[in-house]
This record gives sequence, C-alpha cells and structure tokens, in this order.
Amino acid sequence: MSLKPFFLLADVTTLIAILYLLQPVTSSSSVTPSSSSSTPSILIAGSANLDTFLPLKRLPTPGENLTLLPNKNPTIDVPGGKGCNQAIACSKLSLSPSSSSNENQIHFLSRLGDAQMDKSTLKLIQVLQENNVNIDHCQQCTNLDSGRGYVFLEKDTGKVSAVVSGGSNLYGWNDWANDHDHDNNGGVNDSEMGNNQIHEYLDALFASVQPRCLLLQREIPEHVNYMLANYVNNYNQSKRNHSRKIWNRASGTDEEKHCHDTIVIQDVGGEDRPITKEMLSLCDYIMPNESELRRLVETFVSKDELEIQMAKQNLEDEDTLTHDHEDVIKLAMILQANGANNVLVTLSEKGSILVLKEHKNNEARVHYQKACMLPSAGSIKSNPVVDETGAGDCYRAGFAVALSEGKKIQECLKFASAAGALAVTKEGAVPSIPSREAVQKLLDWNDELNLDIADSMKQCHLPR
Repeated sequence: MSLKPFFLLADVTTLIAILYLLQPVTSSSSVTPSSSSSTPSILIAGSANLDTFLPLKRLPTPGENLTLLPNKNPTIDVPGGKGCNQAIACSKLSLSPSSSSNENQIHFLSRLGDAQMDKSTLKLIQVLQENNVNIDHCQQCTNLDSGRGYVFLEKDTGKVSAVVSGGSNLYGWNDWANDHDHDNNGGVNDSEMGNNQIHEYLDALFASVQPRCLLLQREIPEHVNYMLANYVNNYNQSKRNHSRKIWNRASGTDEEKHCHDTIVIQDVGGEDRPITKEMLSLCDYIMPNESELRRLVETFVSKDELEIQMAKQNLEDEDTLTHDHEDVIKLAMILQANGANNVLVTLSEKGSILVLKEHKNNEARVHYQKACMLPSAGSIKSNPVVDETGAGDCYRAGFAVALSEGKKIQECLKFASAAGALAVTKEGAVPSIPSREAVQKLLDWNDELNLDIADSMKQCHLPR
C-alpha cells in the first residue's frame, strides 16, 4: 500500500497551520462577536482564590515526597478559583473586539478575604476590575483570608492536581445560613426563603442585574448554591406570571410577551460532595466531567444497581451514530431520571456530550462536539498542553456566554470547545483565559481545516 496519500494529508494540514499564523482575524464563523451594547448580563456566584503553582517532573503518588524541578521556583499568588476564573472568562469571551468595555455586564457574587489582614486580596480585586468584571457584590470578610489553591503541575504534560483551602469562600457566607436548617446532604429543608434580609438582597440584586444566566460552582457552600437556584426558579415563575400577557388596546386581543428565563448552570467541579435531587431539578444544565458524572450518579444508585440499569438502557440509533460514548450517555440519562435536566459532560481531548432532557421531534437529543484542533509552530497537535488548570472553567464560561447570546446548541458547544482548548496553552488559570478574538480565530481556522482535510481525503480516496 502506498503511503503517498498520507504524506499529502500531512502537507495540507501543515500548510494550513502556517497560513493560520499569518492571516488576519476574520469573523466568518456563525459565532460572531456581540456588540457591547447588547451583551447579555451574566451572574457568576463562586470562589476566588490565590494559587501557588509547584512545578514537578511528575505528580506524587500517595505517601510520596517530591522536590520541585531543578532551578524552578513556585509561582505564588496567581489569581484563580472557579468563580473568579469563570467571571473573567465570561467577560473576555463576551467582549467585542471593537470595544474596550462590555459595560460590566458580567457580575461576580463572591466572598473575599480581609484586605487589611490578607494583602493579596487586593490582587483579586485588581484582576477582576482590569477584566471589566462588576464586583459590586464581592464582599470582604473581616478576619478571614481569601481562598488559597496549591497546584501540583506536571511540566511535561500539563496535568495538574490541587489542594484548596477555602478561606472566605467557605466561611464568609454564614449570614446566608442564619434562618435555615440544613439536612445532612447540604440541602435546605425549608424551601421558602421568607421575608428575610437575604430575600430582599436577592430581589435588589436580580432587579438591577437581570441576568440571562446564573453560573454556579461547588467551591462555595452548597446551601448558597441552593438558595440562588431556588430564588431563580421563583424569579422566573414570577416573570412568567406577570409578563406573559399584555393587553393590546388597539386590537383588543391578548398578545404573548417575549420573556426570557434566567438559565441556571451548575458546574459540578469543586468540592466532592452530594447533591440533592431537588437541587438537580432547579438547574437547567448540570456540567460534570466524566469522573464527576459517575460519582454523582453513584450518590443515587448503588454500584450493583447501576450496572443493572446501564445494561437495561436502550439508546436510540441517533444517540450512537456519531460517537462511541454510550456509557456517558447512559449515565447522563440515569442522572436525569434522578432529577437532572440537561446534562453536559466534558471529556477532555475527546470532546463533550450534551444530553437534553426534552427535545423537539426534529431535533437530536444527544449533541456531540469534538475537541478543537490547535495549531503549533507550523504543525498540528491535537493537545499541546501546558497547563490544564483553567480549561474546564473556560469551557463552561464559553458555553454560558454563547447560550446567553441565543446561539444554537451546537454553536454553543463549538464556542465552548474552542475557549477550553486555548486555555491549556498557557500556565495559570486566569493568565490562560483567551479573548473573544482568539476564540473566533480558532473557530475560523478549525472550519477551514475540516474542509481542507475532507477535500484531501476525498482526492486521495482515504477512508473517513
């Protein structure tokens, strides 16, 4: 068998990569930058940390002591934390290239350390402000340090493992728990918030922000996430009740008034803890990675019972036509049977899968998005990883931004994939967050690459 067609395909991809590095930015892709005046408002509630990166030859095994790489020092006080990462990512991905401001439509609700005691808190404030994140609802907590992250970074592969000290992220929300009793799973037994100060605060917050999307993570207490998700559920219902119909005096008829619900997205990343069926039902999108998905399901179903349920699951043909991730789809469906709505699972270099709970007859229930290819110095590398720390946060922020802008589901997945792919190419969570312009450029390049590879394969009679 001749190898000539394979060399031709390699030449094509190398040439495209070189041209990509030289070409100006275009905006031909369907995910185009939004103008700053029409940027949807997004509210992120979550953590803010200062991270210390420890460069290692490899990650330690249990019970093992390692030293840093020769001539390498720790990188200290790098802004991070899932909430901070996602807030900055939403801001940078929403930002129009033609404008220097997105009018602070990205709002961050968080608890920071006492800057008088923990001077590094000022770094968090500075980086959030520099990236046009509205921090009106970031409160400093007296006598508490900001959260800290200690990241083991395997330099050759970019793989990471981390230990997080919660600080103000965990202990700065005590005022939100005063009027509520909590069950053993972290849920709130009293589903009525009542006429308390927190309810009044949330009324004022949502009246001013009017978020199109609420983005949650699990590095702040579970009861805070629950209270926010529960409030949004009531907030959406109230909007529908009061705004669905308007009286058209001219025609004397009722007309449907367009009313957007606030979308709740729960990132499962953070503390490994149970989640209640009620909390699952309050979220429009649950976003775990593959291992987090299995752990979530196993909180509701025993391992023995899970194997039985997996074997009984019969997937429709359309659910398995384009990919080989049947177990992931089955696990997502089992999670949906326990209260979840839409489940979006990230699969690292294998892409991502969205399993919808409800879909129209002419729409697919399962949406698969392959990982974006990345150009690197004139050659193609599917995963040129420097540091994985913030990739998942960029993916989730990208999905939230595209969804808030009203993009179609597959376009949202593509945009998120490009944002997450670019985030692995630099060290540090916040420093690696790409701009809208960079994501757009990568999307355009991937579209061109896919077309040219398809043409080359056709010309060379290669199997697809």
